[in-house]
Amino acid sequence: AGGNQSCTYVQAPYPNPPINEIKMISCTDVGGVEVTIPQGVTMGSLFVADAYACHTYASQGGMRCFGSNAFGQWGTGATGSATVATLSGYAPTTFGSSFTCSTTSCAGSNTNGQLGNGSTASSSFAPTAISGGSMTTVVASAGGTHACGIRGG
Repeated sequence: AGGNQSCTYVQAPYPNPPINEIKMISCTDVGGVEVTIPQGVTMGSLFVADAYACHTYASQGGMRCFGSNAFGQWGTGATGSATVATLSGYAPTTFGSSFTCSTTSCAGSNTNGQLGNGSTASSSFAPTAISGGSMTTVVASAGGTHACGIRGG
């Protein structure tokens, strides 16, 4: 569950072949969005934030997000809402209320410096590198307007 919403998996058998797989994700407060999982695709992790959610595919790789992208937190270079957007080249691992971070970059709102780029300047609709020079950064967790991580070198 995220700040203002919750999501559930809907598990139902497909007609041919009759096997039980997660067929759909149903979320409240994202406009009642129900996201269908294509037949034969193995569902991975589900990440729920304030007004959006993202899920991974365990078998095929990749990630899709849906709901509000008002701050560009999906890292697609755009803002707004979409029923479903497939992320390409950016795989966030932690999710704040208005931003996301991967192990090396963040996207979305930066009003509190949550993108980790050394400033509180404007938001970034595309992933921006986390400050730290040649260090490798591993973001461990995010809250509403902050992110915490562990640096290794």
